[in-house]
Amino acid sequence: MTRFYTYSIVLVALILSACGSAPIEPTAPPTITPFPTSEPQPTRTPFGATSNSAPTTTPLFNSSGAGNTTNSASAPTAILPATVSTGGSASASGDTLLSNGRGLTTGRTVTNGEFEVEGYCNILNNQYGVSEDGTDWYCTFNEQRALTLRQEQFNDICQRTYSNLNAVAIQVNNGQPVAYQWRCYELAIVPTPTSSAPPQLMQNGRGMSDGAVVNNGEFQVEGYCSAINGNYGVDVDQNFWYCTENGNRILTLGVAEFDDICIRTYNNPAAYADQVNNSDRPAYQWRCFIVPA
Repeated sequence: MTRFYTYSIVLVALILSACGSAPIEPTAPPTITPFPTSEPQPTRTPFGATSNSAPTTTPLFNSSGAGNTTNSASAPTAILPATVSTGGSASASGDTLLSNGRGLTTGRTVTNGEFEVEGYCNILNNQYGVSEDGTDWYCTFNEQRALTLRQEQFNDICQRTYSNLNAVAIQVNNGQPVAYQWRCYELAIVPTPTSSAPPQLMQNGRGMSDGAVVNNGEFQVEGYCSAINGNYGVDVDQNFWYCTENGNRILTLGVAEFDDICIRTYNNPAAYADQVNNSDRPAYQWRCFIVPA
């Protein structure tokens, strides 16, 4: 009996000792790996601002001929004003080829309405390169066509190159390939806008993903990313849309890209993108507009 009593005391002591021991620390929660960081949002830098990047020096006008590309698009068409002479440096009414500009790529002096494209693509997105196919100039991303330059972009290039808000880009019949016919002019008479109508949402477009009819300025981003590169996917957060590759965000879509999406979706070179206050998420505020003639 004494031995049993002794064992009982020992057993009670062990139980009390176990109950008083430190609790086991719970397993630490798994670390959430942040999404890969994307490049800065490409923006349309206001006229007169300069880029901090250092693009390579590829002047627009050279003797290399056409570049190599696929998926060639139609040439951007400039409406040639009746007052502009296509064969010389000035017309009878005083419209003149611009001189004493500064190339956007190299900063060198340019004359006779010439300009440099690569620096412009780099202003839109510092990850962009530039190429041409004899018909079009376009900005490239990862050596893929990303943004075909059209009338609006060439006008902007001329205004930046020659620091002249009245500068316009015009194609002249000078015997060169279409991509090399663009020149910068200053019109003697700045045209007055023909319409004071407010912008309207675009209608009767075709989604770039499935070809379905889209209205009210809407569009499909997925198809744009895959048009740049067949391996690209798409992603979105509260603020931006991105093209992705292998799950990584690699290209942030900005104003220039959304303009191009609108032009392609509604098959109208006058279409442009703008944000409207219809959502608390900026990424979903983009719509396609046009100013009626």
